[in-house]
Amino acid sequence: MKQVIQIRCKNNKKTQNVAIGSTLSDVFSQFNIDMPFGPICARVNNKVEGMHFRVYHSKDVEFLDMHSASASRNYTRTLFFVLCKAVHDIYSKSHVIIDIPVSNGYYVNLQLGHSVGLEDVDNIRKRMQKIINEHMPVTRHEVPSEQAIKMFRDRGDEAKVKL
Repeated sequence: MKQVIQIRCKNNKKTQNVAIGSTLSDVFSQFNIDMPFGPICARVNNKVEGMHFRVYHSKDVEFLDMHSASASRNYTRTLFFVLCKAVHDIYSKSHVIIDIPVSNGYYVNLQLGHSVGLEDVDNIRKRMQKIINEHMPVTRHEVPSEQAIKMFRDRGDEAKVKL
C-alpha cells in the first residue's frame, strides 16, 4: 500500500492525498487548477520552492505563476542559468557577470575574449532556445563551502571565492 500525505492547495482551497515523495509538478497535475501557462514555482508552507521539490510531509501549497513577484524572480533566475550555460557552451573561456537591474531588465557583462557582436548575440540566443526546447533540467548541487571555494578558484572566479 502506498503511503500518502495530505496537501492543502491554497489556489482552490482543496485538500488531496498524494504519494509521499511526489514532486510539486506531480501534485499540481492532481489539483486541476486553471493556470494557462502553468506554475513557475510554489509556496510550500510559506517558503518558495521549485516545481522539482518533493513533499514528504503534509503541507500547505500555493502554486505561483508569472503574476506573482516570487515566480517572476524565479523565472528570471532560471533564464540567467540558461544564459550562462549557453554562453559557456559556445565560449568555454568566457565570463558572464549578471549585475544590477536596469529599467525593465538587467545589466549583463559578457566577457567572451572579444567584442560582442550581433553574430555572438544570435548564436547565444539560438543556443538558449535549444536548451529550452530540450527541456534540460536545472539541478541544484549542495557542496561543502571548502569544495565550492576550490571549484570557483579553479575556474578563476575570485568574486565568488570572496563570498
